[in-house]
Amino acid sequence: MNYFRYKLISPTGELLSGIVKLPYKDVMSAISHLERDGGITIYVKNGPGSLVSLFHSGCVKSSPDLPRQKY
Repeated sequence: MNYFRYKLISPTGELLSGIVKLPYKDVMSAISHLERDGGITIYVKNGPGSLVSLFHSGCVKSSPDLPRQKY
């Protein structure tokens, strides 16, 4: 499993980007996987190992965990 950074245009015209974990080693297989729903890839690169390790270690969170208050 490798991480890939990607940017693509979805079939609806929306610009999507992010990091995805895929079971491929080469970039061309990742491109084929990302384009399977009809999107067009702008670029796909091997993922940044240091950023991915920060997400897994918990140093960086994608969204804060805040408790809800009742009124």
